[in-house]
Amino acid sequence: MAATEKGSRAPRNALHQLVDRIPETETHAAQRFLEFLAARADYDEEPLTPQEEAALEQGRRAIRQGDVRPLDEVLPAPERPRSG
Repeated sequence: MAATEKGSRAPRNALHQLVDRIPETETHAAQRFLEFLAARADYDEEPLTPQEEAALEQGRRAIRQGDVRPLDEVLPAPERPRSG
């Protein structure tokens, strides 16, 4: 949906101004975050399938029961996501 269909363009204009103020050293991080938000918006519109709901509940149940493993045991150090 276009910004004008949702209402004022003021929030988008404010975002453009903020983007212009981001230091060059931070543009990659800002781009990745905006891409994440845009991708998430695509997924938010689709309801979960019964299989996805069941998989989520299975994971939640495992967490409640303490059936979890530390990240170091699941992924070797070079494959772990970086924090920050």
